[in-house]
Amino acid sequence: MIKIRDYMISEQIRCAICHADINNSSPIFQSRLNYGIICSKCMKLFNQEEIEITLSLFILYGGYFGQHKNEDFSVIDHLLKMIDVEGNDFNLESINMKLLHQSLIHGISIREFNQSLENFLKK
Repeated sequence: MIKIRDYMISEQIRCAICHADINNSSPIFQSRLNYGIICSKCMKLFNQEEIEITLSLFILYGGYFGQHKNEDFSVIDHLLKMIDVEGNDFNLESINMKLLHQSLIHGISIREFNQSLENFLKK
């Protein structure tokens, strides 16, 4: 419960990355850039820089980590589709940001995203 003047507001606090409920006894992290509250699970999955990047992408494009199931999502397949749609005039930075965002909402961490790209480049 949050007490504001004489009124009590009952509102559950949610993680700014995965939208999990955060209770009073949970260890939390608060972002310096947008003051989002981060749960302990996301603190283990992401380092501080990755948290800030992830929050920025969710502010820009919406969604949250793991919003969609990642069973059918392939980073490389999605990358190739995006390049195909953009044609020869594609903006690599823009595609990278959108691809990372899509990966995050499918529950793929930044480390897993980078590993997928590294494995593809090694082939």
